[in-house]
Amino acid sequence: MEEDQLFERLQTALQENELGDELIQEITRCAKIFKNSNRFRIFWLLLSQGSHNVSKITDHLGVPQPLTSHELGLLRTSGLISSHEDATYRSKKNYDVSNGTELFAALLSLLCTFADYKK
Repeated sequence: MEEDQLFERLQTALQENELGDELIQEITRCAKIFKNSNRFRIFWLLLSQGSHNVSKITDHLGVPQPLTSHELGLLRTSGLISSHEDATYRSKKNYDVSNGTELFAALLSLLCTFADYKK
């Protein structure tokens, strides 16, 4: 499903106060993963700025590298992010938001839009 279709579906569901099982399951899964603020900050960084390696993520967050690596591993295992070899430095990995997260990204975008609207 295209991101625009997801956005429209979420917008309609929220306006009608009726979320389907698929949406509820995705929201619940993501909420469990993001109960740790560092994981959410990493995901948001990758979602908003694109691919980064561990060093860049660590510098951006200001947390120890082992903690960053641990959180990246949990996000990767959950399927929210993916990793691939850096083209320049084969020993480094870059991390990106996975293709399967369009639903969450659309929900997050919609919630931010509603938050701005409510102000």
